[in-house]
Amino acid sequence: GGVDLSNTQNTIGAATVVAPGEAVSLTDGASGLELAGVTAGSLAVVAAGDVMQTATLNVTGGVDVTARTTSGPAANVTLIDANNVYGSIGAQAFGPGTARGTVTILDDAPIALRTTTAVTLSVTAVGGISQAAGVIDVTGVTTLNAGVGVVALGDTGNDFGTVDVNDAPVSITLGDTDGIVLTALNTATLSVDAGGLVTDSGAIVATDAATVSGDGGVTLDAPGTNFDVFSSVSGTGPVVLIDPDAVRLGEIEAGSLTITASGVINQTGDAITVTGATR
Repeated sequence: GGVDLSNTQNTIGAATVVAPGEAVSLTDGASGLELAGVTAGSLAVVAAGDVMQTATLNVTGGVDVTARTTSGPAANVTLIDANNVYGSIGAQAFGPGTARGTVTILDDAPIALRTTTAVTLSVTAVGGISQAAGVIDVTGVTTLNAGVGVVALGDTGNDFGTVDVNDAPVSITLGDTDGIVLTALNTATLSVDAGGLVTDSGAIVATDAATVSGDGGVTLDAPGTNFDVFSSVSGTGPVVLIDPDAVRLGEIEAGSLTITASGVINQTGDAITVTGATR
């Protein structure tokens, strides 16, 4: 059972595969690859150019897509059929040298991301976005559309540039090996654990609790940023927060702490440990 067309000398162009429950492997060593409908248990795609689709992908297990060019523009991965369903999916888009392409993925169900590498990443899923095997490495903007589901990308081996989460997911969890920029986010609970500086470029709103920790510090000062309970375990890094009304502080560990609020500042009872100035 299954389909194995993984010879790197293949020139396929477009492929339609119906192999329910079976492993499917497709390689086009000459150009990009058009997926014209695939039903399978798992899917592995390697192409020497863009990977796109013209019909639905229905894969109950894992999908791994690698698109790579060695000259000219970087390859892109675009899988945006509104009826796609994956068990989990990872996509890597490369170009010559260190160049990277874009990855755009749509799933008509909750989605679990596998190893993904891109200059920009856009993921739209019905019911939530989580993480399976591997890490997510995106140098530019990552845009996540999860509706009111959960966004759970907490692996601290991930490396994001800027993360933009649309809609109003019930919770957002992000991990990053170094610094991260958050654009406008609106959620009930927020958890960010970064190995560098955490900053914002738009209003960050967490109506319940936010724990935002960065080894390089945390600066959340965009207009409209608003927390109920804010916590940060950031070692010796500075923590700066501006809130338009009252805020309660949970556990804080920082080198310095600056809180500006238009309402009452109090604490939940957890310890606040600041080695430098608090103001």
